[in-house]
Amino acid sequence: MIHFIQSLPVSQGVPLVIAAGVLLSMLGTFVAAALFTPEELIANNAVGGFKFAFLAQIVAALLAFALVDSATRFVSFQFRCDRELAAISLMQRLEAFLPADAARLHEAQTAYIKNVVDDEWLAMQQGRGSEGATKALEDWYSKAMAALPRTDQERLAQSQYMRLFSEVVNNRTGRISDSTSPFENLIWLSMSIAVMITITFNWFFGSYSLATQLLMGALLTAGVMMLVYLAVVLASPIHSPIGILPTDYAALLH
Repeated sequence: MIHFIQSLPVSQGVPLVIAAGVLLSMLGTFVAAALFTPEELIANNAVGGFKFAFLAQIVAALLAFALVDSATRFVSFQFRCDRELAAISLMQRLEAFLPADAARLHEAQTAYIKNVVDDEWLAMQQGRGSEGATKALEDWYSKAMAALPRTDQERLAQSQYMRLFSEVVNNRTGRISDSTSPFENLIWLSMSIAVMITITFNWFFGSYSLATQLLMGALLTAGVMMLVYLAVVLASPIHSPIGILPTDYAALLH
């Protein structure tokens, strides 16, 4: 279900998620109204707010945990990609100062970028790196270490090249780590609990106006479902309608 929601464009995902929650909320309210009289449900109102106020805090904490974890990883993933791209761009410029090795270095760099674009982006949906990209990175490193600078300018260029290479390695490791959360199952469990608490809580309380109860329940549920949708689309920096594509990596090939 989560991957299905993430696969939908925002214009479809938002109304679908909100409508599903609101319909469930309204359905339960109708069923409760049919099974119990307004007086029986209203009797719960007197103690409901006092005894069960802690549920609102639990729901808020669960939603905050999911949103913070998802948003932090999403931003960190984008930051890692930007740092890696910047390092590769500078390395391409430094190749001009290593004329004897420029062709070999550029070939190895291109092979790595192609593997990132073609294979690693898909592999990161499962939270792992591509074996092809790892092999290409190792080959690139071997060729960079094998470079033989002849002048002080070339030695400085190689030193800077290797420093930037470490930036590529570190940020690649970081973006792979940020592509999925080790707490993913816990996040979705907590989100499910928060949604069900929010929706079912209203079924046990009532008013003489069923329309008012339906409206208030719908508004509350819609607000919670919006936060749920936001957490879902932020949970995957890759496989979501606002996910990050490897287009900038592909641009480095041209």
